[in-house]
Amino acid sequence: MATLQSVQQHQQQQQSGDGPIEASSPPSREKVHKALAVSAVPSLIASAKVISNTANVIRNSLGLTPLSPTAKNNNKSIIRIRLSRQSSHETFHDASSKPLPPTPSASSSAEETINTIESSVTEHASEHLQPLPPPQPQPKTKTHDTTTQYPISIHSLMQLYDYAKTLSDVEDQLQHIQYIITAMEDLPAFDSEEEEAKLEKLQARTRWLLKRVASSRGYAKPGYAPAQLYLGNCYGEGKCGFEANAGKAFQCYWMGSKQNHAECMYRVAVCYEFGAGTRLDVMQAAHYLRKAARSGFLPAMYKLGMVLIHRETPIDRRQGISWLKRAIQHDTNTTPAVLHALALACETPGYALVPDPGYALELYQQAAAFGYAPSQTRLATAYETGDLGCPVDHDQALLWAEQAAAQGDAEAAFCLSRWCLSQDTNDQAYQWAEQAAYGGSARAMLAMAYYKEYGIGTEKNIDESRQWLHRAAENNDKFALERIHELKQQERRQNAQNHHCHIM
Repeated sequence: MATLQSVQQHQQQQQSGDGPIEASSPPSREKVHKALAVSAVPSLIASAKVISNTANVIRNSLGLTPLSPTAKNNNKSIIRIRLSRQSSHETFHDASSKPLPPTPSASSSAEETINTIESSVTEHASEHLQPLPPPQPQPKTKTHDTTTQYPISIHSLMQLYDYAKTLSDVEDQLQHIQYIITAMEDLPAFDSEEEEAKLEKLQARTRWLLKRVASSRGYAKPGYAPAQLYLGNCYGEGKCGFEANAGKAFQCYWMGSKQNHAECMYRVAVCYEFGAGTRLDVMQAAHYLRKAARSGFLPAMYKLGMVLIHRETPIDRRQGISWLKRAIQHDTNTTPAVLHALALACETPGYALVPDPGYALELYQQAAAFGYAPSQTRLATAYETGDLGCPVDHDQALLWAEQAAAQGDAEAAFCLSRWCLSQDTNDQAYQWAEQAAYGGSARAMLAMAYYKEYGIGTEKNIDESRQWLHRAAENNDKFALERIHELKQQERRQNAQNHHCHIM
């Protein structure tokens, strides 16, 4: 009887909320996720242990065989199996919503009592862990690739416009407008004038809604800055029936910049730089470019860094390196051209406070891993000459040069021409030099002049040799200029000798 009273007390504690399973209001989704990961399994298993141990006490007091370990673990296995079937979208039901079975009276048999307790454990766990149907894929929030909801047609886009007009959230409105404008550009050409008229009507309404979202409604309600940016882009590109107007595009960007919108400030800087829609003002361009960079806009940080490292003063160059480093640290998809530019600055004396060839090599390797051909070519020359602290490794040099040359890099092709010439494969040396020369490499043009002059990998042709020599000189190759000067002196000496012989 004392044991039965302890069972009653335990059930009363569970009903009153003092038991191991707490009775509370239905938890939120976030709490359910935490419970699934941390506390749900221990809590339910502890509850099963308490009730199962109580059943064994009753069996011992009545001289019955206690529950076997296998029978004890059945409840645990039920919990674990059902937990494994749970999805992240399920929620637990309130334990107090359904009371436990009534306490058995003293006249009930011991076996009935134990069976009731065992069934209550299983039912109690199953009520909490009843698997729900497989969750349906949830739509992404504020995604506008919704061709299933809104098939691309004039009628469906008109319905979407009517819905967007009723939205109170300007962010949602702008995203619906962007989707409508993009969808209208993808519409096929119409055969009937009626459909064309409907499209023009939809464009006019969309333009009106976009202007309303972007327009200011007094000092208390300024226009939505991202909408002002998008409206400026529409004016700049002539989208959605907007007439291309650089002046109106600049005004939209300028209005957004007054709300410290980073990309709007960057666009204002570009407009001032090129005089697009406003006067050309380098000082204002630098001012807005710095503001956009300080706001963390990565294109502005990159551009400011590139501008500063190409200035003459060491202070500006060091600031440019600092901006490029900050941009690289904040950007997970760094542009390889920026890595290459920063590497050049770090290895060139006068740019960095102290040149850092090791860091430059690391940056070249990162850019080369992105497939950037100039960085691959620089690594090839570094492994060829042992520059930047690299060991001389011709295999690595050839590997990087071949990858860059496959992308059409002229300097890499010239490196391969030099290598083939050193290995006495003159035909391949000439072919690589020809590819590099037509790719714009001045050094390869000079090499073609020598190949044609001495017949390396090709037939001798003095006239073509002179043509390649002059092409290299036009590209400011100093060796080509020196060679032309030498040839002119040789011609003068030869002419003088011929004239002397004629007099004799």
